[in-house]
Amino acid sequence: MKKKYFLLFTVLLLCLTGCKKNKDLEEYRENMESFTENISDITSRMDAIDTGSETAVSELLGCLDELQVQFVLLGEMNVPKEFASVESLADEANEYMTEAVLLYHDVFESEEYSSETASAAKENYDRSMKRISYISSLLKGEIPDGDDIIITEEDILDFEPVTEDE
Repeated sequence: MKKKYFLLFTVLLLCLTGCKKNKDLEEYRENMESFTENISDITSRMDAIDTGSETAVSELLGCLDELQVQFVLLGEMNVPKEFASVESLADEANEYMTEAVLLYHDVFESEEYSSETASAAKENYDRSMKRISYISSLLKGEIPDGDDIIITEEDILDFEPVTEDE
């Protein structure tokens, strides 16, 4: 009788553990889809800003503030162990975007235009978006390319591939 209960408990525990793994992966997938949709929407609105409009600067800064919120959420996401490699990239993307938004506010809200500050803002923005590109590649199972990419191979002893069935 004890063996039956032990076996039943073990099977139940394995099922629950597997369900949690699937739940974590599904939640992360949903969060990343939402992030991607929101970023796409915001950048589309940024591209559509009429630069000759009196409200162009406030529209741009508003969009940048929205981007920053999305990047903060990205940095706070719980990343499943299967995608642990993207966690530091997400944190870096968040840091770069936060700095970019601060610098863009400085550029457009100060009395004098600073090309150095504008250049630094653009550089941070580009770095942030490059990390997003890397994350996208990694989540698709692709290896990001670029001169600044360093690939480190590790022996993985306990590896369980992620499949569509999970």
